[in-house]
Amino acid sequence: VVGSTVSSITPEEWKQAGARRTHEALDNEPGVVNYRTIGGSNILSIRGYTNNASVRGVSWQLDGVPLNTLTYGTAAHTVPDWSLGTLNKIEMIKGPGSALYGSDAFHGVVSLKTFENDEDFYSADVAGAYPAYYDASTRISKGINDKVRIDAAAGTAFQGDLDIDYEYEDTEGSPVFDLSPKNGTGNRKYEYESMSGMVKVKVKPSERLEMGVGFYGSHWDANEHTSVRKLVMHQRETDIMDNEADFLMGKLTMNYDFGRDIIFEADAYSWESDRIEYSKIDPDTFLAAANSPSPKVNALAITDATDASKNGRSGLRFALKQKDNRYNLQWVLGCDYNEMKVKDTSSRLELYPSGQEVDNYFLPVPGKAPFDGIERDISSIFLQTKWEAVDDRLFFIAGARHDSYSDFGDQLTPRTGIIYKPGEKSSIKALYGQAFRAAFGNELTSASAVVLGSKDIDPEVIDVYELVYMYRDEGWKLSLNGFYSKLTDGIIKVANSSYVPGSPASSLESFPEIYANEGESRSYGAVVSFSCNFDPFGLDLGLSYAKSEAVDVNDPIDSTKIIDQEYDVFPEYSLKFGVFYFREEQDVRFHLNNILYLGMKEYPSTYKTSLRSPDDLPPFWRTDLNICKKVTEKMELTLDIRNLFNRTNNMPSVWGMKDGLEEPGISVLVRARYKF
Repeated sequence: VVGSTVSSITPEEWKQAGARRTHEALDNEPGVVNYRTIGGSNILSIRGYTNNASVRGVSWQLDGVPLNTLTYGTAAHTVPDWSLGTLNKIEMIKGPGSALYGSDAFHGVVSLKTFENDEDFYSADVAGAYPAYYDASTRISKGINDKVRIDAAAGTAFQGDLDIDYEYEDTEGSPVFDLSPKNGTGNRKYEYESMSGMVKVKVKPSERLEMGVGFYGSHWDANEHTSVRKLVMHQRETDIMDNEADFLMGKLTMNYDFGRDIIFEADAYSWESDRIEYSKIDPDTFLAAANSPSPKVNALAITDATDASKNGRSGLRFALKQKDNRYNLQWVLGCDYNEMKVKDTSSRLELYPSGQEVDNYFLPVPGKAPFDGIERDISSIFLQTKWEAVDDRLFFIAGARHDSYSDFGDQLTPRTGIIYKPGEKSSIKALYGQAFRAAFGNELTSASAVVLGSKDIDPEVIDVYELVYMYRDEGWKLSLNGFYSKLTDGIIKVANSSYVPGSPASSLESFPEIYANEGESRSYGAVVSFSCNFDPFGLDLGLSYAKSEAVDVNDPIDSTKIIDQEYDVFPEYSLKFGVFYFREEQDVRFHLNNILYLGMKEYPSTYKTSLRSPDDLPPFWRTDLNICKKVTEKMELTLDIRNLFNRTNNMPSVWGMKDGLEEPGISVLVRARYKF
């Protein structure tokens, strides 16, 4: 029923690409790019619009349950990684998904489908790599009888010290402290430990009724990853962050088949997540702060900072759908109810050098974040249809969703499209969709001592237009996609007209900036996907062009000028190119995969006010080799060589690091899989 650009990534595909973490399974999707953000989490950008807030606007789902939090509007802090060994597939919507999924399905949707099987199944998977890395997973499906089946899976991974140096550069000193410009080198380990697992029990009392219960959990522990404090406090050689994240969820499901292809679905879920972040403060920053006349700045004289937040989300969803009827109409009608809450926050700063603990200087409530305890209830109803107007030739798609929010009111989201099939092998789609993103905790209250939130902020809205041509023949397929999107009412930081320097802390007049609905942006481009199989060779190719820009903004260098400013850390051109070769007599498969990015800056141009203008990054080009040998019917061995030519590749830093962030060098992994 969904009229969207949808991809389905299978375990075979992400294994051939050598993926180790969840986000890496999406690396070969054209028009999609991953970026590192704080504490080992990752930003997923779709068709442009990339900056340090890009982590917002992508809805992550785990077996249909939304993972995005009210604190930061993202799932990156809920589940930074979910073991690929516990998944059956990953589905992705590129473009608006709010008509079915509501807020956060702004730029796209990523749906993780955990393991389940129709027959008894047992498998184990273990891998080790140099530099220090290992992972392991196991999957079990067991039928108790014809009516009960248990599916379970668990996975763990560990990345050791990658020992990656980085350079820092202060060209204008600190905007807050009297710091002299300084250049130097720091080092990050990029260590992490990841664990996740689930158990699902399905019961089928009759042919028409199926019920289920599921339990899910994950743990993440990261050491010395990137931080954000370089921009805020000129962290320099201590621009590193550790974090831990724990996640627990329970889910109930029920499906009932009324016959005539009419199915009723009901789901209930509840989850809770805990996240702790820890970072160090550069001693030079302390010395500058200690000599500053401002009391507020004096409070920044710290060496250690710890921030913690606990989020919860619960919901109910009911849907009635029919795949076919005499009117040639597919439809789904549903409603759902969501409760979101920031259950608890805490913050601790440590004075230098005494070790005395103090409350965070910008917190209005001692030890608590401004968004501590905020809640949101959402009631929704949605309808999606697909009508076959002309037999296997012409289809019309239409749908809408109405959401009622406890904190800002109502939102209506439409979706429509036309599909025309000139022949059996080709189709043309013209699609329109709208999506929205509601403000989250930081934007509703305050993000720091200098940016004030507002509970009067409306959702930002994006309208997306797509034209798609698809052709499929025996052994090959082609897809051409052109897109244009316009973002309005963007939630951005603007100057606070009420700002008065020296005003009492936490008063309206004490904040130089405030969040408001004043942003407008646009994006346009094209994506080409092609694959073919001419035995024993095969080819996969994805080529994308994307241009995105903020419209009518103040020039960061000359505030009297109004300009259109590019989102210039998303690659203007990207090429994802894979070649495989299969030797049937030896049961060996070779897969050579390439990722090429062109036209990226080292960090977003919006940071020109505190740093020099960003330089262009050299082309990013990584080649990976995957060799898979089937030893027996039950055992398989794999050799993965990542960054085969050991190229020095840098990706942009969304938080403003000189030269971006260096990617790891060559890595060699050996994997064994066994099915019992």
